[in-house]
Formats: sequence, C-alpha cells, structure tokens
Amino acid sequence: MLTKSIKLLLFCLTLTKADNDLQCKGTSEVLKPHLRTIVKDACCPDDPSGKPYNTGIRGCCCGKVFTLDKDECCMPNGSCDGTEKIVRIGNTCEKTNCKTDPDPITEGGEQFTCQGKDVSDTCTLDPEDACGEDYVLVDKDGIVETTITATCDNSFNWITSLPPNLCCVKACPPIPDTVKLDFLMVIDKSIGNANFEIVKDFLRRMVDILPVGSPEANGRLSMITYNRIIERVITLEDSTTNNKEQLKQKIDDIVYTGRGTFTANALEYILNNDMHDVNSFNRADVADIVLGLG
Repeated sequence: MLTKSIKLLLFCLTLTKADNDLQCKGTSEVLKPHLRTIVKDACCPDDPSGKPYNTGIRGCCCGKVFTLDKDECCMPNGSCDGTEKIVRIGNTCEKTNCKTDPDPITEGGEQFTCQGKDVSDTCTLDPEDACGEDYVLVDKDGIVETTITATCDNSFNWITSLPPNLCCVKACPPIPDTVKLDFLMVIDKSIGNANFEIVKDFLRRMVDILPVGSPEANGRLSMITYNRIIERVITLEDSTTNNKEQLKQKIDDIVYTGRGTFTANALEYILNNDMHDVNSFNRADVADIVLGLG
C-alpha cells in the first residue's frame, strides 16, 4: 500500500513539473492525483512573456497583463500610446493631459484660447490680446498676418510655435463705404513662387478693407497679373456681382507660372481695357486708383 502511494505521488509530481496547469492535492489518508485544468483562452501579444492567460482571472491592457481582482487598467490618454498603466483597484487614475493653459509669451499674461488639452490639441493666441486693440500680428517683415499657436505634445507639454519676424502693426481700417473709387490692380508674377504667395495674402487683405463685393458697394476693383503673359483675375463687373469671399477665392486660384517682367505691356492692357472710356463699369465720375504690386 505504501509503495502504491509513493508511485502515485511521484506520478503527480511529474505531471505538475511538466505542466503548471496541473495541481496535486492530498485527499483523506492516501495521496492521489487530483488534476484541475485552468483554461487559458486569451493572450496579450505585446506582453514580454508571451504566455496565454485565463480571462476569468486576468485581463489584457494594451499588451500588459493584470489581475482582475486586484488591479485595473488605466489609459490616461484614452489610447494605447505608451501612457497606459496598471493601478491597484481603488486607486485613482487621472487622465493625463496638458492641465494648464500655455504660458504667456511675454509678461503681459496673454490668454490662449484652447479647444482641448489632449495630445495634438491646439490653442491659439488672440492677436488682439498679443498686440492690443487696433493692431494685428504679422511676420515676414510685416507682410503676412499670422497667429501664435501652442500644441499639446506626446509628453503633455505645451509647445508654442512662434513664426519668424513677429511684429505688431497698426491694423488698416476699412475704407468708409461712402468713398467712391475704382481700383485697378496690376500684379507682377515674376517674383518667385514663395514671394508671390505673400503677395496673394496681401491681395486677400485688400479685398477685406476695400468697399467692394456687392452691387450697392461704392468701390469697384479690377485685377490682372503679368509676367510674359497677362492674365485676368477680377473684372470691374466681378467686384459688383461677387461677394468678398468669392473675390478672394479668385485670388486663391491664381497659379504661379514663372518669370518675365513686362510691366509696360501690363499698364497698356489696363489703359486699353479698364479705363472709363473703354469699360462701362469704370465710372467716369469716379477717380481711378492704379496700384502696381510686385
């Protein structure tokens, strides 16, 4: 009887050593094997051990195994991006983000306007707050109106983007609606693609301040571009039948086509096509303002 019990014990120990899922228990006065299999029905592919586990006992959190009755998974950023962690049940897991607003860029205490404070969310500084009332914030030597932004990065820090050559300049007030003027704009395109994008931004701003964009407006606007060839952008009639957004879209649609400065040809074109004695939309009783830009 003793020999039989020893043999059974050795058999049980051998099974236990071979497979951790098998457990050996003693019953009554005789040792005998009692085998219980723990079903392993899931795994965490990214877990370093690579071992399967039983979902009734453990869980998987973005590749990390945790025990259901002791721990819980916390993903502070709401996704598997390396910020998730396992915490003890009952502990507080706060969502990690950029908790405060971006720091002011000067001692003036400027306030950023934020749409959110999670990773990749962006805050924008109001130009009026940065420069003061009636001023605008510009870069690139005071030509292009710009903004200052701050972005929440992967480390939950605000990264503030400062464009080059920042400057506050006096805002151009809109021309009073009562002013009657016919604006004839001649735009040189032979200045390089990057510089021409700056010119286009200026033209859009001009449309904003000019009294154009409706049949009732007192101002009218024509615009051509030139290098070796002359291209029409806006006619005087366009400025009465298109609103400001439609006029600015025509400017956006201008395609840079290379070099060649033929200014005399462009001015002659305006004289022959846009002056009041050849164009009915150019009013004889209103002053013409010819603006060359390049």
